[in-house]
Amino acid sequence: MSTRSEPLTRDRILDAALELLDADGPSGVSMRKVAARLGVQAMSLYHHVENKQALFDGMALRVVAGIAPPDPDLPWDARLDQIADRLFSALLAHPGAVLLLAEERGGTNVAEILQRVEVLVGALDDAGLPPTVQVNATRSLFAMVYGFVLTHTRGLTLSPERAAEVFRSASLEGWSPERTPRLLALAPTFLATPAATDFRFLLDAWLDALRRARRE
Repeated sequence: MSTRSEPLTRDRILDAALELLDADGPSGVSMRKVAARLGVQAMSLYHHVENKQALFDGMALRVVAGIAPPDPDLPWDARLDQIADRLFSALLAHPGAVLLLAEERGGTNVAEILQRVEVLVGALDDAGLPPTVQVNATRSLFAMVYGFVLTHTRGLTLSPERAAEVFRSASLEGWSPERTPRLLALAPTFLATPAATDFRFLLDAWLDALRRARRE
């Protein structure tokens, strides 16, 4: 825990809030808990963060701001590949932000975040996709990324590293040759296949669907 002697800044407040978010999700973040983590009175936070909504917006922006934009000279599908992969990595680093963003508790109207969504939509528009497909693609991308972060953290209950360990050592109890023979035959492959490849598989399928939509 930080000491009272350190000067209180917006950055320190957001750092402490993110630590709480990673540990307990959005429901574990409050002005009082952030203040306690920093060793200060809750009222002192309001000199740097207007209110709880501003705190949530700041956390969302802190997570998203670390995502490098795609190379604008790349083809549209390569740009989308970079956007999805980098968003996935950023949210795996702060999995609690999935609920913050998915529940629209933070970042919904933050200009800097909307500008990043604009880059995503720009790549879809450059592909020549119709408006309905652009909306479908935008929503499905976020759903795909959010869902895989939940999977890779076992419902936000474990770190990605710990979840991977549990995945590799999963029990095969209940997998029987009588009731689930095909599932049992796949068991060694389940245990040997890194979960990260699942995201790559679905991302490639998503991109292929958009390429087909261009031709229709």
